[in-house]
Amino acid sequence: MFSPSSMGALIGSHNASISGGGGVVEETESATTAVLEDTSGIPAEYLKVQKTVEVVPGSNTIDLTYP
Repeated sequence: MFSPSSMGALIGSHNASISGGGGVVEETESATTAVLEDTSGIPAEYLKVQKTVEVVPGSNTIDLTYP
């Protein structure tokens, strides 16, 4: 979700990473960012990995494979 009222992500490149549940959602003019703080149970090496993904118009399936 890129805003509380719209499903999906903004079209374009995004950095994807693994983080824990919970947190705060911050909305700006261009996007909504979820700031997630609970990382319990997630291996440390996964928390350091960021991948760039491309969101295109229409339906998207983006599979993320981590270490």
